[in-house]
Amino acid sequence: MYIFICKCKKSSFFTAIILLSLLVLLFGCQEKEDDSTLMKKKEENSTISNENEKLIVSIFDNEGKSSVVELDAEKIVEEELVTNETVWLHATLSGNKRYLAYTSAKGDGPWEIYLLDRNDKKTHQVTNDTLGQLMPRFGDKEGKTIYSEILGEKYPVSKIAKVDVEKKDSIVFDTEQADRAVEMYDISTNKIIGAFVSEEENKARFKASNETGETLEQIMYSIYEMNLDGSDMKLITSIKAINIDSIAYGPDEKSIILGGENVNEDEGSGIYKLSGIPKNEEVNFNGITTKIQCIYKYDFDNKEITKVYEYKKPAFVTDMTVTY
Repeated sequence: MYIFICKCKKSSFFTAIILLSLLVLLFGCQEKEDDSTLMKKKEENSTISNENEKLIVSIFDNEGKSSVVELDAEKIVEEELVTNETVWLHATLSGNKRYLAYTSAKGDGPWEIYLLDRNDKKTHQVTNDTLGQLMPRFGDKEGKTIYSEILGEKYPVSKIAKVDVEKKDSIVFDTEQADRAVEMYDISTNKIIGAFVSEEENKARFKASNETGETLEQIMYSIYEMNLDGSDMKLITSIKAINIDSIAYGPDEKSIILGGENVNEDEGSGIYKLSGIPKNEEVNFNGITTKIQCIYKYDFDNKEITKVYEYKKPAFVTDMTVTY
């Protein structure tokens, strides 16, 4: 079993919860190695088989351009599915690996959901409303349903929406709770898991941090699980953290992969601190300073971390999903 990671700071394993073992998704970049031993360039006219796990990596590079890359981490083969966008992207691949759903903003409009059919190479817009759409996730293998994080005038806090691709309409969940905002979520075959915060408390801590110049304080994240129609929303556990930046079901759908900063009593991000971040690898992207980011793979059997991907330009990852 593997866990794919893309951040590297220190944190220890935290308490297992009822029926779920919470692991941590990591972000960052290790000491540069010889790329020839880590990556193979995509051969002309090569095709990516459906045998292995597929990573969909959304990239924002140092030239202000965004791309979506499909990566076969076993064969180290990549294919760019979306290129030359000018805004941050979020993307995911359907279970049958035919459709790519991604969110992008065109002109002065909000982020909307787009669907790429990999058979005919055509892309069409799925949503068209005043509500911004982020973080698309497929709700079925065939790509007929897409979930998204939605934010707009009607719902002033972020909520999870279910979108019917054919009808192009959506249903928004948890609307009766005006202060409960979803930060991150993921979909399994029959459940949704999400990390939620109080919008009022979240705004207050950011305001305090800006006024005092001090580090952002922890906030209570509530981990809820619900059915695919938004019903039977149950609290699984509560976690204090500065930030939870990723949440995902494991391949067995019995575990949750959770990434965050200063989770409970731990400091930093992730469960490992990878030494040797290259000097002069901190770059500025349109006013945002960050370390160049790479994708790593952690093998639970042999307890090894292996670098599997680095984008061709200095870049950081805006989204990453895995299709098994």
